[in-house]
Amino acid sequence: LVNAQWTPAQNLERRLLGPVFPTLDDAALHARAQVPVTTDRVYGGLILKRADGLFVGTLPVITPEEDFDVKWIFPDESVSAGLFPAGCTIVARYRARHAREVPVLLSASEKQLYLNMLSVKAVHTAFERGTRTMEEYLFGPDGSVIRYRSGAWNKVRANLAHALTDFGSLPHDLDAAWVKKRIHEGDLKPSAWVDSLAKNGYLYVVAGSSVWGAPRLVTDFSLVRQASGDTVPKLPRSEPHYSPVFADGVA
Repeated sequence: LVNAQWTPAQNLERRLLGPVFPTLDDAALHARAQVPVTTDRVYGGLILKRADGLFVGTLPVITPEEDFDVKWIFPDESVSAGLFPAGCTIVARYRARHAREVPVLLSASEKQLYLNMLSVKAVHTAFERGTRTMEEYLFGPDGSVIRYRSGAWNKVRANLAHALTDFGSLPHDLDAAWVKKRIHEGDLKPSAWVDSLAKNGYLYVVAGSSVWGAPRLVTDFSLVRQASGDTVPKLPRSEPHYSPVFADGVA
């Protein structure tokens, strides 16, 4: 129950921000280090680009799902209330995934890739933005950090049609639910899905792992070719230009 004086978002608070970094990836790596080590909740946040070209991330908060709306972090009312950082634009979403089990018909290596790749739903949302592109980060349970920027969805469709030659024609309204079902039922290998994303977007391994290999730009993907290699960095590679600024002197 609410009273007559209730208004939406009336108790909004300013989101806490991390230090300012010269690169997007360093802001993400700092955010990764702030996620609780032992948790079964989904944590996420946003990375902002300032007017001076530097980057700053919101500190991780619990989100309802990995494919959360940016308004979960900054509701529309935060702008009118003066709570959105002035001169900044949102350039990336990040989410952290805890270790879990999923009922999928996959080999051990394909399953590990599935557990440490961006969710199909989050990727599909990225493609639906059209020209309003945004980087998508996943902090994987294996310690990896993956970044993806979408390309052309029609080209992904073409790659999937090639990968699913034994399945038949793709549905006209191909969506995340359909792709996820094909993966769960063993019709589409996660490695083939990731390969189609790498060829039709920009996929970066920011922090590597046994599944993803060493940090690099991925132009095509195969589990067979992944080497252990150097999987660093797990922490920012550059020193922050500025530390967080507090309104309270005892913060």
